[in-house]
Amino acid sequence: MKKFHVYFIKQFLKLAFFILFFVVILNIVANTSMHTKLMAKHNISFISLLIFESIELPSAIYESMPMALAITTMATIIMMIRSNELLAYVSLGGRLRDLLFPMLGIGVVVFGILMFMADRINPWVENTRKKYETEQFDRQPYVTKGKLTDVWMKDGEEGFVHMELVDPINREFFDVTFYRMDDSFEIDRVTSIKDARPRGDKWELTDIKVYDIKPRPELIHVFDNNTVESRLFSDLADLPVNKPKFLSLGELSKIIKVLKKQKLNAAAYELMVFKSYGHAVSAVIIMFLVFPVCVNFSRHSSYILSAVNALALAVAYWLSVSSFQSLGKTGVMSPLTVSIIPNVLFLAVAIFLVYRRETAS
Repeated sequence: MKKFHVYFIKQFLKLAFFILFFVVILNIVANTSMHTKLMAKHNISFISLLIFESIELPSAIYESMPMALAITTMATIIMMIRSNELLAYVSLGGRLRDLLFPMLGIGVVVFGILMFMADRINPWVENTRKKYETEQFDRQPYVTKGKLTDVWMKDGEEGFVHMELVDPINREFFDVTFYRMDDSFEIDRVTSIKDARPRGDKWELTDIKVYDIKPRPELIHVFDNNTVESRLFSDLADLPVNKPKFLSLGELSKIIKVLKKQKLNAAAYELMVFKSYGHAVSAVIIMFLVFPVCVNFSRHSSYILSAVNALALAVAYWLSVSSFQSLGKTGVMSPLTVSIIPNVLFLAVAIFLVYRRETAS
């Protein structure tokens, strides 16, 4: 790696840590200020509110990273132009396109960090915040559940229930099996249900089969569907950790696999997974976009105008990503397509701008 590339990376990282720290602190202060009404509503201290907002620090870093990198890229390039370091680099035969490689290296590292945070850190943050809010604000016990596929639970005092899948978005349950136990703790009846879906304050069960196990397994009842009240389904569907934001990428992938196996629509969950990948990829693309717009060696150029143009292009990229995700949510396009198109489009724009700026220089 060229010495100038190493120098560029060092300067970039110094600014990146400072800018990210500033953006995150600003985020926490803003959120705390907006949520001060919670102090009176729940009769809590300012310290408790500050702790509640500080728990979100990792998520704030995750969400702010692309914006922080955009500002860092802009600041690094403008500082090097003002000091004539970038002009000297180009005058000595350096090519602007070669500076994409150190940025790509930084982007790959950031991509890995963001994917790890999306899979592990963010679900932990959401769960910890909800636990703190429930116990400290609402002063209620916090109930959690471990997973949403291959779920085993106790069903009162009578037995156990197994669920192949809990769908937290649609509040539905699939391949449910109840095991009833007798006084000697042996299974004496098994009831299988294809799926359970909410119907108002009740639940519609479909393809119900009831088996007596003793003295030998025997099918005794078959129902196409039945609508009943179920405290178990209602309580389980309303658990806060049964929301997608509490799920790791691994758990989301399991849900997608089970839904596809049962030939059900998994687009909502696929969009969430691809959105995490897209957020991580945006860290690379946003640097590539901002970089060429900020490069201008003209004596009459305005640093402010260059910064405004760079941020405008970054905003256009984010709006494009958001618009395509809306198309994915409505089912107009597949989740994979809406995740790829804006990134490929703006990556092409970034590469074109780099070559154009290099030619103009």
